[in-house]
Amino acid sequence: MRALTPQKSSPLPPIGSSGLPNVPVVFIMGGPGSGKSIQASKLAEKHPGWLNINIGELLREEIKNKQADERWKAAKDMVLNGELAPEDLTIDLIYNKFKSNTEANGFIIQGFPRDMEQAENFQSSISRVDAVFLLDCEEDKLTTAVLERGKLTGRLDDAPSALARRMANFKDKTLPVLKHFDDAGKLYIVDGHQEEEQIHDELSIIFETLLQSRENGRIPSPPLEGRPASGKRGRRPNTRERQGKPEVKNDAIDINVPPVVFVPPPEIKVKDEGRKEDLPKGPIIFLAASTDSISPQDVTEELLIKSLKEHPDARAYLIEGYPRDALQYEDFNRNIGGHSFTILLDCDDQYLHDRLVLRGAAGEDRIDDNVQAIEKKLAFFAKNTLPLLKAIEDEEKLIVVGVSIVTSLGRVWH
Repeated sequence: MRALTPQKSSPLPPIGSSGLPNVPVVFIMGGPGSGKSIQASKLAEKHPGWLNINIGELLREEIKNKQADERWKAAKDMVLNGELAPEDLTIDLIYNKFKSNTEANGFIIQGFPRDMEQAENFQSSISRVDAVFLLDCEEDKLTTAVLERGKLTGRLDDAPSALARRMANFKDKTLPVLKHFDDAGKLYIVDGHQEEEQIHDELSIIFETLLQSRENGRIPSPPLEGRPASGKRGRRPNTRERQGKPEVKNDAIDINVPPVVFVPPPEIKVKDEGRKEDLPKGPIIFLAASTDSISPQDVTEELLIKSLKEHPDARAYLIEGYPRDALQYEDFNRNIGGHSFTILLDCDDQYLHDRLVLRGAAGEDRIDDNVQAIEKKLAFFAKNTLPLLKAIEDEEKLIVVGVSIVTSLGRVWH
């Protein structure tokens, strides 16, 4: 590999003195093979005036066209080896795109930034960052996607010899960038294992809501409801494991403190008022219980209030097992308050019944997964929880998400 001495081909002026467009900027990030290019293209096509900047494509085009330039020859060797392209070349490419598209309504940038230096230089020399979308995939899926793509396209950086280095760079250098944007409240995680159109739909909801809510501050996370065996318990640990957020558990409630993982469509009225003065103000997120009994109301509320107070700075509160009927919801609004809105994971009865039976047969330690208990749980949900959901719908706080059509429940929401 040729040695490359870092240098700026043309020092960039600071933001505000360069004549660059002052418009929203969204990064689409993810590991190699996560589908960033497809999703960025779809998003840009759906929003006229938004420019899609594919950093990898720009670099490959420049490498192809400027092989006589020693600096680009060196960049080619670095890419072939799975390393990051030189910092100055990458920033200059983006700068020139901004400079030549001053009428753009916004920019969608994919494959960038790859490390903290790139992130810092972009924000100091080119533009602010409004949001970052992460297409979250397991490593085995990424590996398969990259190797298959390499066979079809012959991309320099898709060769097996470069893949291991690219994966290592993503873990070592790009994940800290994602943590940085997460801490800044700008990271939105989308499950990359879904079908292409499902990913696009989810990205579009987040993107369009952010556009309409730019002046309204941070958008809170939603409540989440689901019938027994709808898979809500399976989603929650994935979010917690990825983010390392605190959790409080007991037999009645389970409070998780997640990042913003979903943004509601604009027709949902997001409200965070009504919380009692001595309680934290973060949005409340509900998850329906999967049992056929109700814990004593005073005990449940006492535990819930205690857990809220233990995490006063949380960005949101995810609550499982409460409320289970309209009466509990009324008591919640009277004594705690601040419910933002609710997501219902909607499944048909047979689907739920089959999942519960399979869960019991799998040997999980659940005494309530026998056939008799299953029927009681489903009946309880129909009699008590559905009226509660109807009341929430009347308040224009309910979002319904179909679950039974999804091939893997873990793919609905990480």
